Amino acid sequence: MPTIKDVAALAGVSISTVSIVINGQAEERQVAKETAQKVSEAVKALGYKPNNVARRLRSADEGKPVIALYWPLDYRASFLARILVGLQNEVKKRSLNVDLVVCTYTNDNLYKEAGLTSKNRYNIAIVGAASAKDMEFLAGTKSRIPTILFNRYLERFHTVRSNDEASAFEAASIFARKGHKGVAVITTEGSAIATSFRTQAFLNACRELGIEVDQSLVIKAEHSYEGGANAARKLIESGRMAKALFCDSDVLAIGAAKVFNEEKIGIPDELEMISFGLLSADSTEYMTPSITVVSIPSEEMAAECIAIAEGILSDAAKDPVHSVKEPQILYRDSCRI
Repeated sequence: MPTIKDVAALAGVSISTVSIVINGQAEERQVAKETAQKVSEAVKALGYKPNNVARRLRSADEGKPVIALYWPLDYRASFLARILVGLQNEVKKRSLNVDLVVCTYTNDNLYKEAGLTSKNRYNIAIVGAASAKDMEFLAGTKSRIPTILFNRYLERFHTVRSNDEASAFEAASIFARKGHKGVAVITTEGSAIATSFRTQAFLNACRELGIEVDQSLVIKAEHSYEGGANAARKLIESGRMAKALFCDSDVLAIGAAKVFNEEKIGIPDELEMISFGLLSADSTEYMTPSITVVSIPSEEMAAECIAIAEGILSDAAKDPVHSVKEPQILYRDSCRI
């Protein structure tokens, strides 16, 4: 079986140069293109295959593979708790000897994260909440390490997603079954992919089910409790309140519900509410009234990421794995069937 020394001898370079080239750092370490080409040809001629498992084990300071979770440091940081719990629980369940690290990044600036383009920093990356610009970067970049996309999809990457389209349709169907003919919507302002997709999927479902969507009652708000409260005030001030309200996030729903309570708008008697649930389930369960949510299966999705990671580390997951998880509707006081 050929060794790295054999490759170095055939290419006429040092062992360290071979290591730099096969680890994808030729450009970064300023290795001449001609030299890199010689190494590549020698690798091919000898049929040399790097010991991937050993290389992964050597990459971490403590001798353990490192799984990095990339997450934007903005309002979506509030969703991290459920994901981290899901990751850690699955690592323990599978008795994996790995380290988990969180790498925060600025929205639209994922391209600045060197860990995604270097083979020696992390063994696996899980990228969450990527913006459209960040997705363009990923689509156009040759991945140096195995990468799993959390609630995003690109065919050549491993992906774990929530079936938001089916869930949005179910939320609209509940309103339809309750006899609602119109609906108001509170959604997050900005360009978050998942938010835009969920809201649009819900609006499309309403139209399909014959529920009127008045665009003046589609309120965009800052993703915060205060943002939800301000959106509720706008709906009240419009004087055209619908009898059904869909919130794209439980953060917005909690803020909105506070204002409706203060204004003596009875939930669910005067207004029925359904929200997507991104926070822990008890965040909306112990409200007065409790809020019906379509709970995104963040913990289950995180667990699936670890399952894929285990396959990557054991060289079992050679082709991209694409997994879709189903959200769960938690019926509460704000809207019951």
